[in-house]
Amino acid sequence: MGGALDDRLLDIANQTCFCCWLELIISDLNSPFNVGLALYSGVRRLSQMKGPPGWSTDAVGIPTARRLLQVEPKCSDLRTIRLTSFSSTSAFLENAKQLGLSIGDFVDDNSESPFCSRVGDVRRYQPISYQALAADLQPTPEQMRIPHHPYLDIVPFPSFRAKALTAISSGTPAFSEDELCFDLAHDSMRCWGSTATSLHGRGNGTPWDARSWEISPWFLKKWGFLVGTEDDTIYQNSLWWWSQR
Repeated sequence: MGGALDDRLLDIANQTCFCCWLELIISDLNSPFNVGLALYSGVRRLSQMKGPPGWSTDAVGIPTARRLLQVEPKCSDLRTIRLTSFSSTSAFLENAKQLGLSIGDFVDDNSESPFCSRVGDVRRYQPISYQALAADLQPTPEQMRIPHHPYLDIVPFPSFRAKALTAISSGTPAFSEDELCFDLAHDSMRCWGSTATSLHGRGNGTPWDARSWEISPWFLKKWGFLVGTEDDTIYQNSLWWWSQR
């Protein structure tokens, strides 16, 4: 599709949210374009691709966080950190795998988070189960209490999930869940990893570690009431990654 677009549209892709950019694309195309089919095909293709070696679970499905890559840097300057950026969709799908969720759980609008769903009188997720999850994916009290779709569970920021669910559970939600879900799936965040042993204190590029994520400036501006202030962890994480470029 990129070959058919005006260079101007490609240049502004990183300067605006996906929804706004998509409107520009559609208006620029001369032939009918099924956006839904394109997105669905893309997600299906990504779900069939294997992530880096460290993104895996063991035979019984207990989350494990292995070193992403252990390739020694070729650069002679040992102060240089070699970074690799991963698709946010691929990273979110890996987090879903850590929680035992499938693509079907996300495409079904009626899906319910495993943290608040029950089979009879028994919770689907028992405390002994979620304690084995990575710290940033462990459910907040809001996730355990408030019924919600599992798309929020794979965002590796506990405070973000808690604020979103608090707003959702209020009588008059301050935002559209459809819009938030759409933005999360379209370049709102970037998962970074290091091709060498992590000496910078920001993790090894594991998508279930909040320190590996950078938030896009447009997302910070649009969803600041969920992200928090400039003093909060999410913003500070992003600030650190920006400083590395």
